[in-house]
Amino acid sequence: MTDESMPAADRPNVPSLTGLRFFAALAVYFSHVTPPRPAPVWLQLLMGSGYMGVTVFFVLSGFVLSLNYFDQLSAPNPSKLARYAVARFARIYPLYIAVLAWVVLRRNALAQSAEGWGWHVAALQAWKGDIQVAYGFNPPAWSVSVECFLYACFPAVVVCLRRIRATKALILAAVGVIGALFLVTLWFRLARNEPGVPATLSTGHRWLYRNPLSRLGDFTLGVIAARIVLNLRGSRLAHRARWLVLAGLLVMLRLMTSRSLYLTIWSFDVVYAVPAVLVIAGLALAPRGLIARFLSLPPVVVLGEVSFAFYLIHYLMIPYLDIGAWTATWSGSVLLLEFFKLCIVVALAIGLHHMIERPGRQLVRRLVTSRAATKPAAMSPIHQVVDGPPAVTLTD
Repeated sequence: MTDESMPAADRPNVPSLTGLRFFAALAVYFSHVTPPRPAPVWLQLLMGSGYMGVTVFFVLSGFVLSLNYFDQLSAPNPSKLARYAVARFARIYPLYIAVLAWVVLRRNALAQSAEGWGWHVAALQAWKGDIQVAYGFNPPAWSVSVECFLYACFPAVVVCLRRIRATKALILAAVGVIGALFLVTLWFRLARNEPGVPATLSTGHRWLYRNPLSRLGDFTLGVIAARIVLNLRGSRLAHRARWLVLAGLLVMLRLMTSRSLYLTIWSFDVVYAVPAVLVIAGLALAPRGLIARFLSLPPVVVLGEVSFAFYLIHYLMIPYLDIGAWTATWSGSVLLLEFFKLCIVVALAIGLHHMIERPGRQLVRRLVTSRAATKPAAMSPIHQVVDGPPAVTLTD
């Protein structure tokens, strides 16, 4: 899905962002695995705080879409919007609905009320206040519901930001978004006295962590960061950006191992959004940095390409493979067994990526292409949705 308005040579190729996807998904994976009993507190906190990976995903999504579509949608028309909408649907829905269908049929869940599975079919479950519905069938899929909303909002975000071009103005816009996220979180903390307990539906967990509207801030930060990166490419600051990556990662690790921050409303979004922006922008500005080169290694990029499939199935595989059995004991053989189980999940993700995700994406595109071919010539540009890979190897 190419950006028509930006020549391919002008669009940065950032394979390290694809690699970053896998580690964000891996963080979520470990947040769902019970830590080993003898593990030190810092390791238990590090694993448990992996829910911050979804914040990285939402920032990254805005960043990548901005690189690929911002200029194209700055002057939107029905044809451009149609191409964009079809590309987003083809990217995310085929595998999502295939995994949901497997879960529903396996549980014979069609006998349940339409409120249960119907919301998931429509990818609207994140809007439900009932956590049993929002996290029903396949709990991590709530973020797909949020992602669909962010995709729908992207053209409007572009229109709002298209006149902001100067780097300083963009930085001020980013600071404004961060400030808004901070103030909303502070309101929940002070006015509502919300510490953030996920099981309590009236808490900030519902409104700050899994509500699609609250995640629009993360997404917008990613969009703005991409515009800043395009402005700074080739500048003196860009050569020092590798330190942004290191600083962002160190801040993330420190936050993840903080006992006072764990499962509080601050950790649900805003405190991780800032270092996520630093890491993502730094990787894009300094592709030759050590961390960027590691994330750009072909095996790591392959893992990033299958990260969506990995994310969708990992929670379902935990009981099947008895992942986290190290709670009873912790030894070299147990660690090796857990690593083997992780490899099985990765292998399944690779299979789903090649057997369902990619063919499903291509099928949607072929159907759209066939339909466009039957339209009058004025409608034919919709076929361009099938053109080439995105400039950024990560696609959302």
